[in-house]
Amino acid sequence: MSFTPDLGLTHKVVVGISDMAVANSSNVTLSTFALGSCVGVLGFDLHCRVAGLIHAMLPEAGNRRTGDKYSPYMFVDTGLPLLVKELTGFRALRNRMVFAIIGGASVNSTNTKSFFRIGEDNVSATRHFFRREGLKVIYEDTGGTVNRTVHFQIGEGLLTLKKPNGTTQIDLN
Repeated sequence: MSFTPDLGLTHKVVVGISDMAVANSSNVTLSTFALGSCVGVLGFDLHCRVAGLIHAMLPEAGNRRTGDKYSPYMFVDTGLPLLVKELTGFRALRNRMVFAIIGGASVNSTNTKSFFRIGEDNVSATRHFFRREGLKVIYEDTGGTVNRTVHFQIGEGLLTLKKPNGTTQIDLN
C-alpha cells in the first residue's frame, strides 16, 4: 500500500495572550484559547481571504510604553489599529472587512457589578474603536462568566466558538 500525503492540510496558527496573527492562506486556521476577561477580535475580508486575530488583555495602554516590556497587542487601543493595518497590508479593504468580537467575560466573579470590570471595559473599548473607525462588526459573543476558545478557518470562512456549555459554528461568508 502506498501513502499519498495530503497537501491540503490545515495549519493552525495559535494566537497567545497579547499577540496577533494575520494570514491569507485558505489552509490556515487562526486560534486563540481561554478568552476570559480578554477580548479576541477577528477581522476578515471575504474577497481576498485574509484574516487576522488579536488577543488583547486590557482596554488601553495609558502611560505604559509599548515596546520592550509591553506588547502593543496587549491593549485594545494600540492593538486594534495594528490589526487593521496588517489586514490592509494583505490587500484587505476597509469597506470589505468584517469583524467579530469575542470574550470580555467576568470569569473571576459571578458579580458582574464587581470593582474589577476588565472584561466589560475591554468590550467597551473595542466597540468604541469600531464605531469611531466606521468598521463593520457582524458577530459578537461577549460578557457573561465563561471563557471562550476561538478557531477561524480562513478558506471556509467558518468561525468555531467553544464555551464550557457547547460549541457554535458561525459562517462568516
